[in-house]
Amino acid sequence: MRTLKLMLLLAALAIAGNVGYGQDTAKYSPPNIYIGSNINSGKHTKESLLVNPFISIQSKDSTKWNIVSYRVVFVRQIGGSGVEDAPITVIGANFSEEVIAKIQSAKSGTIIEFSDIKIQSIVGIRIFFNPIMIRIQ
Repeated sequence: MRTLKLMLLLAALAIAGNVGYGQDTAKYSPPNIYIGSNINSGKHTKESLLVNPFISIQSKDSTKWNIVSYRVVFVRQIGGSGVEDAPITVIGANFSEEVIAKIQSAKSGTIIEFSDIKIQSIVGIRIFFNPIMIRIQ
């Protein structure tokens, strides 16, 4: 009987611990992701994109997030249709030299798509699949 009570107590503690963990992680809200410090869509000059050549995160709570990686695709307008260049995978928040060079050489109307943005914190790893789309002025 004593063993059964001990087992029931341990099971209750395990369930309470799991429920508590779920509640703690539920209070974290998704952060906002920007190109540079404040760009999240629209038309921008190459210069404005290269002033702060990185992806940043602004959290609504005190959670500290880090950029793990992301994907960049350049879509050029040729004859009325978009032609995608091969995707570039970037590790960390800063633009790679290849991304910077492509921005510098991009023509007006080129679309830059930042997607599959992987971020990490004590909460865990999250991936933002919705792209941030910027058109070069």
